[in-house]
Amino acid sequence: MTSLPTDGPTCTLANKSFSQALKALLTLLLTFSFFLFPLSLSYAHSGKPKYHVIIDTDGALDDLRAITMLLACNDVRVLGIIGSQGTLSADSSCAKVRQLLGHFHHEGIPVGKGRATGYPLPFWSEYAGSVPWSDDTPRQEGDLPDALELLNDITCDYPQKLTLIALGALTNLSDWLKEHPENQAKIERIIWYGKPGLTSEFNYQADPDSYRIIESLPVKLEIVSNDRKNLMWDEEMISELDSSQSAYAAHLAAYFKMMSSRQRAKSADFELYDDLIPLFLMVPIVFTEINSEDPVVFALERNLPDRQVASLITTLLDSSLKANNRMFTDFPVDTLLYQRNVAAILPSTLGEYGLTEWKSVVLTNEIHGHTGIYSIIGVKMGVRALEYFNVGVNNLETVTIAGNVPPLSCLNDGIQVSTGSTIGQGLIRIDPDGKHVPAAVFSFNGQVIRIDLKKDIAERIEADIRRSLEQFGMTDRYWSRIEQLAFQYWQEMDRHQIFTLEKIDQTGADKSEFDLTDIKHEMKQAWPGNRAINLVFHGHSVPAGYFKTPDVRTLEAYPYQVLRELKKLYPLAVINVIVTAIGGENSEQGAIRFSQDVLIHKPDVLFIDYALNDRGIGADRSRQAWESMIRQARERGIRIVLLTPSPDQNVDILDPATDLQKLSDQIAGLAQRYGTGLVDSYALFRDKVKAGEPVGNYMSQVNHPNEKGHHLIAESIISLFK
Repeated sequence: MTSLPTDGPTCTLANKSFSQALKALLTLLLTFSFFLFPLSLSYAHSGKPKYHVIIDTDGALDDLRAITMLLACNDVRVLGIIGSQGTLSADSSCAKVRQLLGHFHHEGIPVGKGRATGYPLPFWSEYAGSVPWSDDTPRQEGDLPDALELLNDITCDYPQKLTLIALGALTNLSDWLKEHPENQAKIERIIWYGKPGLTSEFNYQADPDSYRIIESLPVKLEIVSNDRKNLMWDEEMISELDSSQSAYAAHLAAYFKMMSSRQRAKSADFELYDDLIPLFLMVPIVFTEINSEDPVVFALERNLPDRQVASLITTLLDSSLKANNRMFTDFPVDTLLYQRNVAAILPSTLGEYGLTEWKSVVLTNEIHGHTGIYSIIGVKMGVRALEYFNVGVNNLETVTIAGNVPPLSCLNDGIQVSTGSTIGQGLIRIDPDGKHVPAAVFSFNGQVIRIDLKKDIAERIEADIRRSLEQFGMTDRYWSRIEQLAFQYWQEMDRHQIFTLEKIDQTGADKSEFDLTDIKHEMKQAWPGNRAINLVFHGHSVPAGYFKTPDVRTLEAYPYQVLRELKKLYPLAVINVIVTAIGGENSEQGAIRFSQDVLIHKPDVLFIDYALNDRGIGADRSRQAWESMIRQARERGIRIVLLTPSPDQNVDILDPATDLQKLSDQIAGLAQRYGTGLVDSYALFRDKVKAGEPVGNYMSQVNHPNEKGHHLIAESIISLFK
């Protein structure tokens, strides 16, 4: 019996041919399955997407199409977009992006401005700049953050690996990864549009050095290319968009119709370039390697007809319609399955506000026990928040300001169901203080938005409820009237029209924002007009009171020295000093227990002191933990004071290159950035050494201050209250 060869050139060719044939067959089966099951493109719940991306765009027309497709895709989370120089200037690119995000009500996706490259704008720049990305005026306000600052903000606490999508030059991504090499491990890959050989590609020519930098880094780079002639958006492909119910497909269809009517439009304006990248991300099987070099260049399979490319793109856009059910294969929208009054409004309400809102209102009313006014308003508010950030359920941290007293508190049920921010998941809490209003604060990845029901609408609802109660009392007729009103509001109130949105800045403009005037005023009040002031000290062994281990001198440590001095300044004040510090702990450990051990005490002023022990986890992890605690405290209106480390006698306090000095500088930067107070303990001790005093005079052991050292820190804290 003759055995078949297992290696050699003949077998290699046979295997390659078989592999290509198999891939072609799979491609055809895949596209055929898309026709039969048009929503099967999304592989995961949109609340837990498969791809977490940051986009860099240079404002080209194909970028509009690519970004629209990425925003639509149910399995992609767009965390931020950088406007860079290329086809347009960075400012113009950012303006186009903001215009597009405003059109889709995704204003919460942050936009950053890239640096200038010095490369001249191309001859097509003026024409590209004249094409609007939507008919809407930009809804985002405020200055644009620097691209590198935005990239750091997005990634500092984000738990998933990221895909960077470059639709222009690699300038900003190379700058960031070179200046912040610690972030290279956070990147799964970079996807870039280019051509084999690259040198003739505009994205390369705009900044060749940035490509060389990226190529030298241990970060995977994949290049997508169009190697076909005349692969473009023709009438047949555009008609595919018209058949879709997706708002994203409708926007692209309107864009192409507008482009077709422009006298200066050219065939190149309709060719697929960067808009192949979303398809490559989601359906890589229909792409093949067209070179054997590194980085690999991918192009569409030759045997994939243009019509099927259009169908795949439309399917991707249609994935935005997916209901993301857990128990249903499809959420019921058959009128026969609903009670008569609900069935009567189903077609118009579903068509006007979409399946996500319809599903959430239906489920909320079932859970809530009746069709309530505020529960429906809560659904609309929650869906608007998800839309603002363009995220799925179970991703928002929520603080409602609706209290615990019905009917206003019914808002909380609608928010929980629509956002997935439930009590059981620890993603929602009810603010028990202050005036309760139909409003909530929503947070995602460092971005915070407050949504309020507009005053005139809130007053109308209050008046309707009051009149119903006066007319019917708490009878069945009252509940029937409330349900009638709820159905009316459900149909009439557009979530894009009934709310005011206020972006809450979590960073503070500068250090001068730190102000304890109101706290000092409170501490001057006499009984019975006063209240207790809570000062919480969070950190490691130093604020915990460890002197020479294991000796703990609580009353000699700086938290209680602060209390003693504050009582001299404010004899009428009730001041609670609460120490949540644990010896040996670093800031990551402190951040884990921050909510249950610190926030539970409702601090008026919070002091954070962890740097001495953060050397073990490094500056980057330390910064992330500190920022996590700072942001949580700021969301609750807590005043924050950051402390740089006290000395370690094994470290030269005059050496500017030590880890302790670097952590001190980082903490000072955080105080500046977030507008917190700062007690620069390290500088206080350094000044003593510069003046000729041994640091040992202030230490009880190698890394713990004595009472005199604690007094130095306490004096600096007290100065904030004078």
